[in-house]
Amino acid sequence: MSGWSIFNGINPFDDWATVVDCGDAPLTFLDNTVALKQLDLAHKVISSRPATTRSKSSIPRIITLGGDHTTTLSALRSTYEKWGPVSVIHFDSHIDTWDPDVLGGGISHYAGVNHGTFLHIAHEEGLINNSSLHVGIRAPLICRKGDVRNDIRCGFQILTARDLDRFGIAGMVERIKDRVGDNRVYISVDIDVLDPSYAPGTPEPILLQKMV
Repeated sequence: MSGWSIFNGINPFDDWATVVDCGDAPLTFLDNTVALKQLDLAHKVISSRPATTRSKSSIPRIITLGGDHTTTLSALRSTYEKWGPVSVIHFDSHIDTWDPDVLGGGISHYAGVNHGTFLHIAHEEGLINNSSLHVGIRAPLICRKGDVRNDIRCGFQILTARDLDRFGIAGMVERIKDRVGDNRVYISVDIDVLDPSYAPGTPEPILLQKMV
């Protein structure tokens, strides 16, 4: 039980949760647009099944693992259908709220839907609250003022990687809680938020210049 100390000594698997491995969603690797539609359908099917749980809600909580970060868009669409808009806690090195006309060049809709624009699109679709935030940001911005302005418009605040040094873990947790309040929360984690020593395959060095 010591491994569950962060849950105040409660093992959630023995408390209220029944964990089911739903397998892999069948996705084509030939067309991202089609793949997202396939993932939308997979989420819809899984979330429509009543959960076997001792909690008050019969709606299953879905944890998705792996894949390009664009897959979060399908997850947020599914979450919205069951819970309405949510506050997103986004652990990442990058903000991922870039305007598709900026990241994708406005060449086509296909090019504009990608791993760096999905939170912008989620905002445009009304899936998220204006009480969301990024945690661990340390990667370059394309256009600092424009990117930050659009990020704020999409409902986000930024806690940088350097903020962890300034505020400590407890301080970061309090700032996250203050930001999201009592709203329902969706948590998204990109592996490059980790220190490169723990995820050497996706290194993102901390910038020395001021992010915002």
